[in-house]
Amino acid sequence: MMRKLLLCAVAGFLTLSAVAAEAQTASFQGSTLGYSRNGDFIASGSTCPGGASPTQYQWSFVDDGVTRTGKRVTHKFSSTYCAYSVQLTITCPDSSTATSSRVVCFSCGVLNCIQADRGYN
Repeated sequence: MMRKLLLCAVAGFLTLSAVAAEAQTASFQGSTLGYSRNGDFIASGSTCPGGASPTQYQWSFVDDGVTRTGKRVTHKFSSTYCAYSVQLTITCPDSSTATSSRVVCFSCGVLNCIQADRGYN
């Protein structure tokens, strides 16, 4: 009987431990102006395990290879070419990381695209 109770207790602990473990998530929104090619980006919705806040935000802009750091950044795109990729990598207090990429569109549409002149989207 004692062995059965111990097994139930261990199984319950393992279940609670699995529920408590959360994955880190990188998420962001952007707002761009088509005429100036300026973009503002914010890492809204980025999370770390246990509800902790990310300790580092690194942005990569593929159009010109520029990287920036910070929860909120600004970038001027080199031209109004159809679409540019923007990547955010967050680092959590436990050193885990997560990456998310989105496309900024100036003259075409792509799935999950940040559209120019529409505010944060």
